Amino acid sequence: MLETKGESLEGKRAVISGSGNVATHAAEKVCQLGGTVLTLSDSKGFLHDPAGMDQTKIDWIKRQKGEIRGNLADYVEFSGSSWHEGEKPWGIACDVALPVQPKMRWMRLGRRHCLLADVWQSVREPICQLI
Repeated sequence: MLETKGESLEGKRAVISGSGNVATHAAEKVCQLGGTVLTLSDSKGFLHDPAGMDQTKIDWIKRQKGEIRGNLADYVEFSGSSWHEGEKPWGIACDVALPVQPKMRWMRLGRRHCLLADVWQSVREPICQLI
């Protein structure tokens, strides 16, 4: 959708939910396309890294979550970012929101998040473009 408006992810700030394979791959793609990833989350809360998550930081998260099965909150010690226990990342100012957790989870969170569920539906379909 950005492309249809003559825009790109270059210089855009992205808020991403989740921290599994889909979320970390989305984070990598945002970085590759020149955007800045501000958040990743799990069921316990979310990370906010105002400086942005580069590939080194994303690799640390992938190892922490995938290999070590550690806590996402431990990223704060690695990066100096902030951890928001029990919260969702949608209050963080951004240009692009990528809710990559399952659709039904968003549907249960109320009207505001129903729109996000529709965005997630679009993001996961191969023919779509990022909003």
